Amino acid sequence: MFSSQTNSMLAAKVIILLVVITGVYIILLISRPVIHENSTMLVAPKSRNVREEQIRLFALNEIVKENSHELPPRSRNISAKQLCKQRSTCAPHNRRYETMLRVSPQYKMVNCVVQKSMSTMMTGAMCYLYNETQYEQSGRNFDDEFSGRFCKDTNEFKSVTGVREAFNISYVKTDWSFSMVTRDPIDRFVSGFVDRCVRLQQRNGTTQCNGCGLNMTCFIETEYKHLMEISFKRKTHRTMEDAHFFPQVWHCDLNEEVEFFEFIQYSSNADDNLMPQFDDLLQRQKVPRRSRDFIRNQLVYQKSSHSTTGTPAKRLMKSPYLLEFIVKMFYYDFLQFHYELPQ
Repeated sequence: MFSSQTNSMLAAKVIILLVVITGVYIILLISRPVIHENSTMLVAPKSRNVREEQIRLFALNEIVKENSHELPPRSRNISAKQLCKQRSTCAPHNRRYETMLRVSPQYKMVNCVVQKSMSTMMTGAMCYLYNETQYEQSGRNFDDEFSGRFCKDTNEFKSVTGVREAFNISYVKTDWSFSMVTRDPIDRFVSGFVDRCVRLQQRNGTTQCNGCGLNMTCFIETEYKHLMEISFKRKTHRTMEDAHFFPQVWHCDLNEEVEFFEFIQYSSNADDNLMPQFDDLLQRQKVPRRSRDFIRNQLVYQKSSHSTTGTPAKRLMKSPYLLEFIVKMFYYDFLQFHYELPQ
């Protein structure tokens, strides 16, 4: 079985390299200077899309190179449930890490944002619902929240208790809504890895990434170790990476408030899954049609500029060895938010 799996992995890597070589060749053809007749002027194409594609293919090539080593098989072929019954193997369920709430008092809405789960766009949506007129007059898009929050320190809270006290919300079902966008743990991890370990290195030339560079195996092993140390109080120092990779169930005060939350599943195409759920919530909270249309336009057509959906790095998540780490880190995310566990 291991030999067959190894051969499949090697074949996949060969296919990826062939795709990269073909893509680079096509780009070189596209990028060749054009010589106009009766002229000595050379006109080089200035397409931003071509440049972005060159960067993407270069990143893919580097990722493949840094992850070309053979991976060991799983130590024991057991189910996720059996795996996480073992003491201190999987990250625990009830831990409180970070809570970032965005509030719209006008519509009695509270949304908790979590990094790599559409946090930028939802921050923009809740800021818009805080004051639609002011937001529209500013000429901003939701994606602008990534470089500077328009409602910073205005509609933001760090605990559900703080929101309850500020707006006198009782601990029974009320007409206030509490919501949170969740994301498939595998998809969220890959998105975080590309954002923190690939894009930061391309942009800054360096990245922390647990000192692992583009090596996903190194990163996931070290992040799992760090997560478990913090889970059981053997270590308290937290890094910038932790916010992007710690379990979603550790956010939003879910250890105490989970029964009051409504969970909206992320989808790379917002029209597929996310927007229908969110729009249903907006209607229940009596948000006008015009405002709902504005939000839909932003979420569906103004895709976040730092989105990593569809990145080729997902190809590297086909290893049972790496997926076992994903299960150990995010077992309760899979269960709580109803995502399918890897087989």
